[in-house]
Amino acid sequence: MKVKNAFQWNRSCSCIPGGIEIPAGTPIEYQNIHGGGGEYWVDPSFFQDDSVKHDAVYYGCRVAPDNVDHEGQALSKEDYAAALGSQTACNLGALIHSFDRVIIKLQYEARIFSHGTDWINQHPITRLYAEQIAFLSSPRDYSEAANICETNAKE
Repeated sequence: MKVKNAFQWNRSCSCIPGGIEIPAGTPIEYQNIHGGGGEYWVDPSFFQDDSVKHDAVYYGCRVAPDNVDHEGQALSKEDYAAALGSQTACNLGALIHSFDRVIIKLQYEARIFSHGTDWINQHPITRLYAEQIAFLSSPRDYSEAANICETNAKE
């Protein structure tokens, strides 16, 4: 996600007259606030000056919801095609990275359309990725793997 239109960020403790220009295209992030609705904030990594970055981290540079460009956040036909392609994957690490990218989009759609966790967990894309992950990691029996992890977690 990114900022649609440039705006001025006026920090209350700033000694910079006129505030800081936040240009269109600046990366933003969504943060769920205390389990309620979320808000959009400029990604603190955008700021180069350490004192400004500090303020962005601790106080936040809020972005109005109508100034958020959501392009690329929703599921696309390419995401469905990637889920189909995942069925031939042989590299578990690459598969999980691909799944991580699409899970972010599933979470976005769930948030926008008020779907719950079950919607994400039972989505067809999730099912295909989960099946391939299970397939690639299945040579070891689940009980055996759980016992090994339990033993090593205690040591």
